[in-house]
Amino acid sequence: MPNAALRSLRGCAALALALGLGCAHTAQDAPWLESRARADFESGRVVEAIDAMQRVVALAPENAEAHFLLGVMLLRTDRVAEAEPELARAVALAPRDAKMLAAHGLALRAQKRWSDAESAFVRSLLLDPGRPSTIAALAELYRLSGDPEKCAVRYEQFVYQLEQRDAKSLSESEHRALVTARDRMHECEAAVPARATPRRH
Repeated sequence: MPNAALRSLRGCAALALALGLGCAHTAQDAPWLESRARADFESGRVVEAIDAMQRVVALAPENAEAHFLLGVMLLRTDRVAEAEPELARAVALAPRDAKMLAAHGLALRAQKRWSDAESAFVRSLLLDPGRPSTIAALAELYRLSGDPEKCAVRYEQFVYQLEQRDAKSLSESEHRALVTARDRMHECEAAVPARATPRRH
């Protein structure tokens, strides 16, 4: 084999080994690492996925989507304290992205920062008014924070949206969410204090 071809082959092998070991050093490697992180996370290799996304963020610190993906991965593995700053950074880089605002709201809600979480969800709904998952997330925030009246209103909105769709078009997870939402709506309605009847003079 000619020396040039041999050197090229060795170079490719070294690059593949470096990437396989997670030794990416340039921003050009970020898309490959992101794809690998997604695949790892979907396959249940959570530690490897988060490690890869942390390297993507280091290589592309101004990439809002990278911060968002890392934040979501951390949030889904209950690493809320680490997730919230990543999602906050994603929102700072892409302030009009509804899904990033909603994800940040979930992290803030998990930290019981009720007012900040409400603001994030409301801003998200202003950008994407019909997103059912955000409506449900806001309803759950009101339930957890002790505002049953707003909880009931938002869960009713969520239930109404799903009930307008053909039942056959709902996914299994949406069917479960609908059942849960109905229960939560009734729970919140029952917890709303009875309004005092004005006295007649």
